[in-house]
Amino acid sequence: MQDAEGRAASKPFRADLTVLENEGRPLWNGTDEIFVRKAFPAEEAQFNASQARAISEKEIDEDDDWLMFLVPVTDPIGDFDPYDAPGG
Repeated sequence: MQDAEGRAASKPFRADLTVLENEGRPLWNGTDEIFVRKAFPAEEAQFNASQARAISEKEIDEDDDWLMFLVPVTDPIGDFDPYDAPGG
């Protein structure tokens, strides 16, 4: 949880949230508070499956951090790098 809170507080990650979109709108407006919570069991299972797939397809190594959004996300400018923030 502390890692998630650190990532959510990082300036690079917050900047990404103003660019990444869901349904044509930024994920974050740049001013509202960002709440971090423990994943529900179904979300945790989805995360684990997503991470396992990325490892098996050699997108990441087993010890790499993995990030998953709970909403469909698009990158309109194509330069999102989940590893440019602390913990990434």
